[in-house]
Amino acid sequence: MDIQTHNDIFNKPNGKTSQTFYFTKPYEAKHAIGVKHCKRMEFESREGISSVDSLCDHYSSGHPPNYYGRFIISGKASAVDNLMIEIKEWLEKCQGIHINNTYLKF
Repeated sequence: MDIQTHNDIFNKPNGKTSQTFYFTKPYEAKHAIGVKHCKRMEFESREGISSVDSLCDHYSSGHPPNYYGRFIISGKASAVDNLMIEIKEWLEKCQGIHINNTYLKF
């Protein structure tokens, strides 16, 4: 199983009060954290979320090079599930914008 398939399985909401969202591409952590952690703080401000901790120091963590960090999300189980989905949708939107701006210019 490749790392992307592995993380797609584990990035699914599981109904727990603390969940980990794994980043599998270099741009994902950048877009999920935002400039000066503004996007991460926006995610953290959702109702029912108590914290979104960023653990993105993959250079010294000993993880393989295709591992780009993670968020540890804590709060009410339903709010954490919703945020896991929202982060995945946000990253898909960012990738779509990048593709449109890069490859579909006329």
